[in-house]
Amino acid sequence: MRADRLLSLLMLLQSRGQMTAEKLSEELEISIRTVYRDIEALSYSGIPVFASGGPGGGYSLLDSWKTDLTGLTKEEAEALFLLSLPGPLSGLKISRDLKKAVLKLSAALPDGIESSESHLKQRLHMDTVSWFRYEEETPFLNELFDAVWKDNKIIIGYKDKKGKISSRDVDPYALVSKSGLWYLVCRTEKGMRVFRVSRITEVLSLGDTFDRDDNFCLSDYWKEWCDGFKKSLRGYKTLLSFSPEGQVIAGHIYKGIG
Repeated sequence: MRADRLLSLLMLLQSRGQMTAEKLSEELEISIRTVYRDIEALSYSGIPVFASGGPGGGYSLLDSWKTDLTGLTKEEAEALFLLSLPGPLSGLKISRDLKKAVLKLSAALPDGIESSESHLKQRLHMDTVSWFRYEEETPFLNELFDAVWKDNKIIIGYKDKKGKISSRDVDPYALVSKSGLWYLVCRTEKGMRVFRVSRITEVLSLGDTFDRDDNFCLSDYWKEWCDGFKKSLRGYKTLLSFSPEGQVIAGHIYKGIG
């Protein structure tokens, strides 16, 4: 664990240049005292880490100390940097691993390519939440991901639209993100079902694994479920009447949204 942390600290200094102990502590999610110990460990191992005091000071590496990662073109590196952009995975703990991987990649790239990450982040932003909708709280998202990844049977507490909570034994097949909302696709005693993750109130692992249906295709099932869901929605015809002033205001609002 410490070796991985030391490597992450080293990659931070290599990719971003001089950084304060406070900033390193924030990025690595460790205490400042641990930062000091890790810096000392790097120095003892022969890594040229230098400290500068005063305002604007911090830790940095010798300019000539750098490793190169060969075999990646600038376009390929930029494509990999897209993994670090904000998106649905930000709620999962694996986003931290992606961030570390991209950091290590950035630190190892030849001069002139490592700036691609900041270049992209200033030119492309992923906002997955629909208009007029707030991002939902999903406190059990990581527990569900673990269960899905390991094929673990679980019991979930689920709150329906009326607020009634019930307990369900499920085999969690997959997690799906749609327009900023997370859904759990799972097998129940009544067949395959979809549950909205924000309505899950509890997750309890049963300690057993389940066998998946080899013929199950997630993309096909999700499309079929979405088609059925849209058909189940009730439609209402509505006639709106606006005054001349209201028509002008409504026109401005429509143009602003469009």
